[in-house]
Amino acid sequence: MPRNCSADVVRVISHMDEVLTCGNNSRIAAFKAQFGMENVTHLDDVASTMRYPIWTWLDPPSTSAFQGFCDALEVEDGVNAPERGWGLKHALLAWGKFMPGYLADCESRSLWFFGDVRFSMCDGFLVTVTFRLPESD
Repeated sequence: MPRNCSADVVRVISHMDEVLTCGNNSRIAAFKAQFGMENVTHLDDVASTMRYPIWTWLDPPSTSAFQGFCDALEVEDGVNAPERGWGLKHALLAWGKFMPGYLADCESRSLWFFGDVRFSMCDGFLVTVTFRLPESD
């Protein structure tokens, strides 16, 4: 992982840990909203979802997805961040802009049904399970 990317990933993850473990309800809600996860109830699901783009680094077929993630964090107006990264404020905004599109793309390419249950995977990890409700008369 490029040093500028890892520096800002560490900042965001440390910030997330602090907010999700010590923050009040309004700080937690603001954090979730920043990443498009307003409706995610369980905080461990928020943390789990944040790691999806990072895990693509470990999967050679997905390295371009990871490069896109790092570029989103570390390239601003065509300029690469220095080795220390751009810092927490920029990384939070950039990651927040990146996540909705990443998750939508991930979900759209890995969707299947088993009976009345809809499954969606993101880079090998279960993202959503949705049950179809029977139609009422």
